[in-house]
Amino acid sequence: MRASIRAAVIGFVLAPGLALGQPAPGSQPAPTAPPASPEPAKPAQAPVQKYREPDGDLILSKVIGASVSNDQNQVIGTIADVLLDKQDKADRAVLSVGGFLGVGSRLVQVPFSQLKIEADRIVLPGATKVSLENLSAYQAQ
Repeated sequence: MRASIRAAVIGFVLAPGLALGQPAPGSQPAPTAPPASPEPAKPAQAPVQKYREPDGDLILSKVIGASVSNDQNQVIGTIADVLLDKQDKADRAVLSVGGFLGVGSRLVQVPFSQLKIEADRIVLPGATKVSLENLSAYQAQ
């Protein structure tokens, strides 16, 4: 029995080109799984609109209280209110500017049409904290 084990070990070691995990010469290779097909491309989804309904209507309850940024993505104020004209169209936005955590802030108004309402933020192009603080204070009547 020892002789047969020894012969098997020697035959294994001396077998040319035989490596672990490879089939013996003359044997059939093991079947392999077909390569995975790439996932189909997902259609591009429209960005989630934070301030609009799916039909595009503006949701004022989400606009009021929202931060307003400038072109440099700096927060320059918060929308405190939206004023409508006699035809019930948004005319002016009242912004809370300056102060810290609402203390010491004041209200100013800007034309609503100047606000760019994007999918996830509201931008007032060209504005800075200083330029808004230099506007006349808004007084509700």
